Order: sequence, then structure tokens, then C-alpha cells
Amino acid sequence: MQNVSIWSEGFGADVEPVDALHRVRAPTLVVEGTHEPVKPGHGAVIAGRVPGARLMRVAGMGHTLPSQIHQELAEAILAHTAE
Repeated sequence: MQNVSIWSEGFGADVEPVDALHRVRAPTLVVEGTHEPVKPGHGAVIAGRVPGARLMRVAGMGHTLPSQIHQELAEAILAHTAE
């Protein structure tokens, strides 16, 4: 699978990356905390625009990933990519 940036395909600074998410073809697991302070609900927007994406909401998590959920997240990623 080739990793291609949307920016290398002619998108400029005037284009929001979220507008190109429908072009993502990789299995996508979006992780968002229930206490996201920066862009609350943006994870659902992203997951809704990427074909076949799943949203994993982590209770109590803010914008950064707490170390106590690393194992849970690793298991979720493995399960998601195994399908």
C-alpha cells in the first residue's frame, strides 16, 4: 500500500484536510477522548467522512493519550486491522 499525502496531490493551504477524507482508502480507526478540549466531536466528523472508518471514544481521555490505555488501544488497533 502506498502512503500518499493529500498535500502532494495539489491541495493547497486554502483546503481543509477534512474535505479530502473521503479519499482515504486505508482501514481507519479514529480515537477520541470524551473530554477532548481542542475540537470536541471532531473525531466523529472525521470517522463519518472516511469510508468504513470506526470511532473509538475513550472515557475520561482529553486531547492526549494516557499511558493507562495503551494496551486497550493496541488491542483495538489489532482487532480493527485484522478484519
